[in-house]
Amino acid sequence: MSLTISQLEVVRAIYQTESVTAAAELLKLTQPAVSYRLKQAETKLGGLLFDRQSGRMRATPAGSRVVHAARSVAEELELLVRDVSEIFAGRDGALRLSTVCSTAYHWLPPVLDRFRKAYPGVEVEVDSSSNRVPIEAVERGELDVALTTDPPNRKGLIATHLFDDEIVAVVAPDDPLAHRRHLNANDFADLTVLVFDRHRSDLFKYVLNPKGVRPKRVLDVEATEALVAMVRSGMGVGVLASWVVQPHLDTGELVGIRVTRSGIKRKWTAVTSTGPGTPPYVRAFVAELKRQFRASAPLSKSA
Repeated sequence: MSLTISQLEVVRAIYQTESVTAAAELLKLTQPAVSYRLKQAETKLGGLLFDRQSGRMRATPAGSRVVHAARSVAEELELLVRDVSEIFAGRDGALRLSTVCSTAYHWLPPVLDRFRKAYPGVEVEVDSSSNRVPIEAVERGELDVALTTDPPNRKGLIATHLFDDEIVAVVAPDDPLAHRRHLNANDFADLTVLVFDRHRSDLFKYVLNPKGVRPKRVLDVEATEALVAMVRSGMGVGVLASWVVQPHLDTGELVGIRVTRSGIKRKWTAVTSTGPGTPPYVRAFVAELKRQFRASAPLSKSA
C-alpha cells in the first residue's frame, strides 16, 4: 500500500521541525490533522517513523528512508509543475515540421535562429520522410506544421499563405538552352528531364500530359543536391520549384528558364491545426516563416 503525497509532506515537515506542532504550523494544518496523517503512514508501513526524545521527534531509520523519498517526490513534483506550466505558457515543448519538398531546407536556419531566441525551450524536429503525407499527419497530431502547395479545405486545419513561386527549368550556364526566355511543351520532347517524382511533377501534370508530350528520357532524382549536380554536369534539364534551387540561381551556378510563356505559378502555405491543444509557439513559428519568405521568396510575397 502506497503513501499519499499529503502523508509524505507530513513526515517531511516533522523531520524538518522535530515537532508535530511546528509541522502543523508549517503546513497550515491543525495538530490533530498532522498526527492523524502520521499515524496513517506508520500504519501502512507497519512501524514507527519517529521516536520522541527529550520533547523532540527524531526519525527512526525507517523514518529517515521515508524522508529521503519524500524529498525526491517533492523535487519531482516541483519539476513537473514547472514543465507543465512552461508547456501551457508556450515556452517549452517540441515543434514537428515537414514539407512536401523534403530535400531543401536552406531557408530554415535563419527561421530557427530567430525562433529560438523567443522560445529557447522548444525543440524543432524536421520530418524529412518522403513517404509521409504531411496534411494527414497534421490532422493526426503527428506534425505541427506542414508546408504544401495544395492547401486543404478541411475543418480543424488552417492554411497560412507564405509566398508564391513557380516551377522552372534549370540548366548549366553553358547549356545551349541557357539563353531561352521560356520553354514550351514541345521543347521537352528531345530532352532528358530530371525531376523529383514524375508522377507528382507539375511539369507533367500541367504542361506535358495535356499536350501528349513525352521527354526523350526522364530521371527521378529524390535529393535536391544530387539533381543540381547532375544538371551542372550536363546530364539533363532539371525542373523544380524556383525557391528550392534559388541559392544556385543566385550564385550563377545554374540558369533558370520559365516553363511556358506564362509560367507555372504556385502558392505555398503553412498548414496547422486549429485544435485547442495547439501550443502558441506554433503560431509564432509560422509568423517567422512568413517573415523569412517575405524577404527571400523568388516571386510575390505573402501580404
